[in-house]
Amino acid sequence: MAQLCLRIALKRMTQTRRMVAFFLSALGLVVAQFGGAQAHPHVFVTMQTEVLYSDKGEIVGFQQKWAFDELYSSLASQGFDLNNDGIYDRDELHPLAKVNIDSLKDFGYFTFARVSGRLLELQEPENYWLDFVDGVLVLNFTLRLAKPVAQHETRNFSFSVYDPGIYVAFAFSETAPIRLSGPAPKTCIPVVQAPIGFGMAMSLSQAYDEGTIDPNSNFAEKLAATVTISCGA
Repeated sequence: MAQLCLRIALKRMTQTRRMVAFFLSALGLVVAQFGGAQAHPHVFVTMQTEVLYSDKGEIVGFQQKWAFDELYSSLASQGFDLNNDGIYDRDELHPLAKVNIDSLKDFGYFTFARVSGRLLELQEPENYWLDFVDGVLVLNFTLRLAKPVAQHETRNFSFSVYDPGIYVAFAFSETAPIRLSGPAPKTCIPVVQAPIGFGMAMSLSQAYDEGTIDPNSNFAEKLAATVTISCGA
C-alpha cells in the first residue's frame, strides 16, 4: 500500500513538472508570436481591488482579484485537470498560480503605489490561489506594503496597476472595482482618475510604434487609471 501511494505521488509530481513546463513553453510561443508589437496588449485582465487598512487607519496593502481573458485562460489551464473530471480545483491549479506569482515578482506585481509621488516598496504576495470560473482563470492574492502608510499620509496616497511593457492590459471591473477594507475611516472613498481619452491613447500608441516615444518613458503609466483616497471631514 505504501509503495502504491509513493508511485501515485511520484506520478503527480511528474505531471505537475510537465504541466508547468508546458505553460512556460506555451507562454514563450505567445510572446514570440506577438513580440514585434510591443505597444499593443495581448493578455487582458479585469481587476477588483480591495485597499487594506489596519485598525490604526493605516493603508497596509491590497487584496487583488484578477480575471484573465478567455483565450489566455484556455491556453494557460491546458493539462491542469489532473483527474480529468472537467473541473479545475485550487489544488490542481496551484502550480500555475505559483508560476504566475513568481513571474510577477520581476515586474513589481504590476502594482505601483505612491505617497506624494514616492514609489512604495512591496512585500512578496501571500495567500494566493487560482480559481477557474466560467472559462476564466481568476488570480487572487494579498499584496502588502513593506511599510504602512500612516493615516495622516493617506491623503497623498495613490496607486495604479499596469504593465510597463504594455503586453498585459489591465482594466477595473464594472462591478465593485475598488473597495476599502473594514477598518478604513467611514468618511473615506476611493476615487478613480480615468486614463487619457481613446483618441490620445491611439496617438500615443502610434507614436510609440514609430519610435518617436522613448520605450523607457512612462508611456504605460499615462494609459493607466490612478486611484486616490478621498476622506471627508
